[in-house]
Amino acid sequence: RFYWEQMLTAMLEVHSADIIHADVKPANFLLVAGELKLIDFGMACEIPTGQDYVVRKFISGTKEYMSPEVYAGMLKDEDSDVEVEKEMSIKITKKVDVWALGIILYQTIYGFQPFHQVPGGRMSKIRAVSSLLHPVEFEEMDNLDPELLDSMKRCLEKDPTKRATIEELLVHPFLQPQHLKVLN
Repeated sequence: RFYWEQMLTAMLEVHSADIIHADVKPANFLLVAGELKLIDFGMACEIPTGQDYVVRKFISGTKEYMSPEVYAGMLKDEDSDVEVEKEMSIKITKKVDVWALGIILYQTIYGFQPFHQVPGGRMSKIRAVSSLLHPVEFEEMDNLDPELLDSMKRCLEKDPTKRATIEELLVHPFLQPQHLKVLN
């Protein structure tokens, strides 16, 4: 909980400045004097005033942490039958960072990433991640906090319009547990 809250707080600072990091992964968090710091803003982009998204003409980020909407944009470009080179455009929001944080949390809990078991190589995995018809699977585990599971599910919602915001995750019951009162 402690590190999860710190990752969310760092991301809140970035999102509050209307910046999408676009390359959230474990290697981009450093522990400095007991606090997690988010680094490497090489793929980051500023959201234009009056918008809640950025249009990119290229795919960016670390593939294991890229969101379904980014992969879907990549598939549209690769599936094109047009012979001439066409310009790609992918609309990204702050929700791409939420997805990546969800992948980190999932990997921390399960020891592997979602869709690791998809057969058929790289393109099959990309199609599984991008498809709304192929949901993230959450394995049953003894003693898994149901609020933790819900946090992961909220981050790994494939539809970005339904995916949690950083603000919602910071007030989620996983970070604000309600301890049971002892009955006398």
